[in-house]
Amino acid sequence: MFHLFFLLSSLLFSSSSALLSEFQIPPIFCGLRTCCFIVAFFLCFYRPSFPVPKIYKMLHKILITLFILFTSIQSHNHRRRRDDSEDVDDIRNTLPCDVVCEAQWKSEFHTNFHRLYDTQYFEIPLDSTIVKNRASLKMFCSSTQQKYACFRRDCKIHRTPWSPDKHICVRNYEQFDKNINCLSLTDRYVQKECSTICDKNITLSHIEKQRLHELRLSHPAITALEEQNNECHFIACHQMCHEYVVSKLCIDSASSARELLKKYYDSYLEREYTALRKNGHGTIFSSFCRRVTPEQNENAITPNMTVYNNGILDIMKNDIRNIFQNLV
Repeated sequence: MFHLFFLLSSLLFSSSSALLSEFQIPPIFCGLRTCCFIVAFFLCFYRPSFPVPKIYKMLHKILITLFILFTSIQSHNHRRRRDDSEDVDDIRNTLPCDVVCEAQWKSEFHTNFHRLYDTQYFEIPLDSTIVKNRASLKMFCSSTQQKYACFRRDCKIHRTPWSPDKHICVRNYEQFDKNINCLSLTDRYVQKECSTICDKNITLSHIEKQRLHELRLSHPAITALEEQNNECHFIACHQMCHEYVVSKLCIDSASSARELLKKYYDSYLEREYTALRKNGHGTIFSSFCRRVTPEQNENAITPNMTVYNNGILDIMKNDIRNIFQNLV
């Protein structure tokens, strides 16, 4: 028995040394694992002549459990699941590179347009900075395309999530360039009249509030849902308003411009829902948000919401028609 104990102990100590050198495991884990194994091994073979108390067996189980736990910590602490978007071995080398490309892009935005991207550029509605004319759109998109080239070239990042700048300049630049005259023509109405209509808060229906309490959502979660509901109203309102103005002013290119706007606003709403669902908060998406987001069911969480949502959209349509009743 002594020779077996010595052999296993030697193997354990050698494996601990290998772990320390290869994976840089903290020595305390290897030491604790070794101690647990030695004591547990001793308890397995030692048979005292006196009656064994229950605590003896309990101690043996605890030590074995600790041995497995420390082994598990060592085996999983240094294994990382590779994401499809990663094209480098060490993500720590990717993140700073990503930040540098982004910072350079924002610096160029400030140089070109004399505005700060983080505080003076707005994604909803489409910002006047880029739809003012073709030259502005080209300047913005040229810089944006360089940013994504920087991701690929310097950071080896070939897949990035959806973002408004990527949507406009990488995926749909030709369509935006094709419709720039219409976007420029309608911009002043979108920024003024549409913003006046859409900058309103809406309340959740009594049915939905009752349903949220039944789900026992926390107060912060309900507050977050209400804020998200207002944001969805703001986005959907601007989409409807912008499309209405396009139909009035861009006779020759109205269909193409409306399709362009629909794709942009739909993608924006989908991004909002995807972000919540990814973080496990898919419930915090109101019925109205689901109504205006593609491929979502407005009655998924709270049933019988169609009539209420129709009423909100009808009010929105009437407000838009009233404010533009004299628009030729």
